[in-house]
Amino acid sequence: MPDILPLPFKNRIRNLLHNSSAHPGLIFERYFPCWEGETKIEKAKPSSEAYKEFLNCYGKKKTKVEKLLKNINHRLNNLVNAYNGKELVFESVEKIAIGLGIEHPTENGFLLDRTCGVPYIPGAAIKGVCRAYAKLLGKEAHITDLLGREEPSHQQGDIIFLPAYPEEVPGLILDVITNHHQDYYTREPQERKFRLDINKGNYPLPMDIEIPVPVFHLALKEGVKFYFRLISISGNQENLQRVGSLLAEALEYLKIGAKTSVGYGGMKIVSKRPEMA
Repeated sequence: MPDILPLPFKNRIRNLLHNSSAHPGLIFERYFPCWEGETKIEKAKPSSEAYKEFLNCYGKKKTKVEKLLKNINHRLNNLVNAYNGKELVFESVEKIAIGLGIEHPTENGFLLDRTCGVPYIPGAAIKGVCRAYAKLLGKEAHITDLLGREEPSHQQGDIIFLPAYPEEVPGLILDVITNHHQDYYTREPQERKFRLDINKGNYPLPMDIEIPVPVFHLALKEGVKFYFRLISISGNQENLQRVGSLLAEALEYLKIGAKTSVGYGGMKIVSKRPEMA
């Protein structure tokens, strides 16, 4: 269990799950409905049931969150326009899982904005996938002026990557990772139950006789549109165009978020965003 502990889950706090104005991210992070009693930290129900209760709560808060999300997008749009930046629209063609490594009682976190509670993609993650794709192409040296250098100089790049927010409050789904070989992956070799003696020594193997253990986590549905925003410190439009093209290829081929090798995180460019009213 992660070190993070829940706050006292009293009845008044429990009612947050049914309050349309409560923050979804706060509920998910600190008041996740899986604890027993008021102050105990033992899990009282399977994580799948707790996730379903949270998803039901999340769905009821969309109206309140939509107004906050609209304000965030409007402010970021004005910021990009003020600095002659670039704003692109990408649509997810696969499910997206962001922040699974965040500490959480279920051991699978999820990234929700601390202001309005919607899923978003941090600017650091967007910049990271661009750099990773440039490295894959062997062109990292050609984009240091855009993305900067990591080590040893820590040189600042010309492009600022703002966080990407969805166009509308996206739907969340409950997904599952099924570990078929828990004993093999979670125990030290000498502690594994299923072992094969080879040359009078123990040679641990993943065995098909193990019981699969489903692990649940949240994910974004397919077909969610995100606004990706870039700003050039020098105001260089050519630099914005170069990074925009790099980003489009990176999101298509490398994808973004967790589980990209098993059908997650793929995005395609849709168009430039129309002017907001």
